[in-house]
Amino acid sequence: MSIKNLFMEAPRLCGAAYAAKHAKIAELVWDHEVNCNGFPCMHGETGRQRIEFLFDWSCMDEKKREYCLNLAHLNELAHYAAEHQDAEAGIEADELTKRLTIEELQYPDVAKVLSVQTASRGWWGD
Repeated sequence: MSIKNLFMEAPRLCGAAYAAKHAKIAELVWDHEVNCNGFPCMHGETGRQRIEFLFDWSCMDEKKREYCLNLAHLNELAHYAAEHQDAEAGIEADELTKRLTIEELQYPDVAKVLSVQTASRGWWGD
C-alpha cells in the first residue's frame, strides 16, 4: 500500500475512461518528481493543488475520485507535518483523518490500495 499505488489505481477504481493511460501518466509523474524534483512547489501553490492534477479526469464515480484525492491530500499533509514540522498541516491531517476514517467504510477497494491509517503516516515512498 502506497501513495504511488493510489495515484496509479485511482482511475481504474473510479471508472475513469482510459484508466490505464491515466495510471501510466501518474507513474511517469511520480518517477519524474522523485528522481528529478520535476514538479517543485510553485509560489502560492498548496500541497493539494500540487497533486490535484493527477485526479483531473472524469469518471463513473466522482465521489470516489474526490475521496481518493482527499486521501492523497491526507498523505501529503501528514508528510509535511512529520518531515517538515508543519504544525498547521498536522492539525489539518488530524481533522481529515477523522473524516476519511468514516468515509473509508464506503470504499474498501480503495483501502486495499491505501488505507486512511497508512495515509495518515505521511510516507511518500513507493
